[in-house]
This record gives sequence, C-alpha cells and structure tokens, in this order.
Amino acid sequence: MRIIIEGCDGTGKTTLAKKLAKKYDLDYMHFRNTDPTDKTFYVQSLRKESFVYDRNFISEIVYPKVFNRKPKINRRGINDIYFYCSKIDVYIIIMTNTPETIFNRLKARDTKRSSDKLEPDCVYKNITFIDDAFIKEYAIAKKYNCKVILYDNNIDNINKIYKFLGR
Repeated sequence: MRIIIEGCDGTGKTTLAKKLAKKYDLDYMHFRNTDPTDKTFYVQSLRKESFVYDRNFISEIVYPKVFNRKPKINRRGINDIYFYCSKIDVYIIIMTNTPETIFNRLKARDTKRSSDKLEPDCVYKNITFIDDAFIKEYAIAKKYNCKVILYDNNIDNINKIYKFLGR
C-alpha cells in the first residue's frame, strides 16, 4: 500500500501520516522542497511499496506559486504522475481545514519554536490560496481516476480514512 498525504501546512498531514504508518506497518517518508523533486524522482519513489508519504508531487505544483519560484515539475509532469498513480496501488489523501484553523495551528507551531520561525510569512498570507489549490488538485486527481479523498480533519472522522483505504 502506498499512501500520499498532501495539503496546506497546518492541516495535520504529519500527524495523520505517522498514525497510518504505525497502524498499517508502513515506512514513513517526508518530502521537502530541497529534495530533487522532478518527475523521475516521484515516479521512482512511488515504485516502493508499503509507504506513507508526508507530501509528494502535488505540493510541487502548489507551493512554487507561494514562494515565487520556478516549479521543479510542470503541469504535464504532474498529470503524468496522476495517470501513473491511477494504474498502481496509490491512495491520495488531500487534507483541508478552515483558513482560521490552519492559521492557528501554524501560529501554535511557531510559538513552540521560539528561536526559529517555522513558517514563512508568505504561507500565512496565502493560506486560502494554498488550501484552494490543493482542493483543485483533488478534482484533477479524480479526473485521472486516482484513488483520492478530500479529508477535513475538523469535521471528518478518522474512520473515513480507514474506510477509504479499505482496511
């Protein structure tokens, strides 16, 4: 089983990823924008079985706009990966929440790390844009017949995820 968890910072991706890794005895991997994130990298990473990915290729189409940088993978590459995911055993969970909840979670994280601010200002200023962009990616993944779910951990129960995963 391969699970990709995506969504705006502060939606609970890492918490969910670690919970699913433990429950299903999966390896855990967290991608960062400093990884060599091109199409080949993502396709190769998805060849591994029994993984939960805390972030993956979808973030690379959303966050470059926020950070005003060139994406490491273009729309066509993203769509190719959606197609690949639809052909293999990949479950995609897009996490969402209210902008206010996301903002408060990010602030709480930053408060815990008093010496280093975790989130750049551009993330705070673009929470709604980021969340909306991930929701749009959910719709695109559906068009490619991916196994994808939109999960709002403010209103949804974890059983929705377990049912989605069929386990």
